[in-house]
Amino acid sequence: MAEKKMIIDGVSCPFTTERNVLEVARNNGIDIPSLCYCENLSIYGGCRLCLVENDRGRMDAACSMQPRDGMVVNTHTKQVLDSRRTTLQLLMSSHRADCLTCDQSGRCKLQEYARRYHVDEHRFEPNTYCTEPMDLSSPSIVRDPSKCILCGLCVRTCAEIQNIGAVDFSGRGKKAHISADFGKTLKDTDCVGCGQCASVCPTGASYVSDSGIVEVDQGRCIGCKYCMAACPYQARITNSEGAAEKCRFCTISATNNGTPMCSCVEACPTGARVFGDLDDPSSELVRRIAETGAKPIAGDLTKAKIFYAR
Repeated sequence: MAEKKMIIDGVSCPFTTERNVLEVARNNGIDIPSLCYCENLSIYGGCRLCLVENDRGRMDAACSMQPRDGMVVNTHTKQVLDSRRTTLQLLMSSHRADCLTCDQSGRCKLQEYARRYHVDEHRFEPNTYCTEPMDLSSPSIVRDPSKCILCGLCVRTCAEIQNIGAVDFSGRGKKAHISADFGKTLKDTDCVGCGQCASVCPTGASYVSDSGIVEVDQGRCIGCKYCMAACPYQARITNSEGAAEKCRFCTISATNNGTPMCSCVEACPTGARVFGDLDDPSSELVRRIAETGAKPIAGDLTKAKIFYAR
């Protein structure tokens, strides 16, 4: 396909198969803020943070704007910046902002953008965040509706990537919120605890529980990604550089009569994900438990193989 070019902030940006202006900008090193967009999901266009201005002064969402050869857009005009600040103020007014105690503090995209655009006070009062109770039923995932900004990333990820559909939008207007199936808790749905919803959540509305974290010896990890390929839940247990990370989703094993469900440990060729025999004091597993204080959470006693979590 022939290469085309468009102008973004005065910079000539080539593109070929990008599906929108947002992808063209990011592929050319130009950062346009967004809270509801993911390149692997369908386009939602709900957050309105990615608005850009064309050469006629009209604003449109970059995530839903198709790039055209010769198109000219600007991402930091006064009109665009004023719109982004207003949008952030509206989002903050419907978000419980207890950042000091939030699990996502320092990693929250809403917090990052509020600081970038100098939104440090609530313009719209009173704060109208969702008062639905936290969902602590899942052994792996915690849902806090009061932190939700209705970006829809968890809904689309669960439906389009995992083909589960455990969560969806519920209610209308000010009563709109993300809910598990028919108002159920996560444990009563088809949720498999894969953690994909937590991985895409831009705030602290969905995050991984601190219990049952399978440990990884980074010194032994060679970045082969066998663990990720073997995971039946397609959990993202490797980082952007391909190195293995702690996986919290193995707590499911502890709730299934002790039956191990984590094939990532079997797939690891270097022992970064540890097996061992608890009855053998010289085993690597026993040594690591003694050094780190980690406790075994599930195992196959017939094979004397146990993985452990802190």
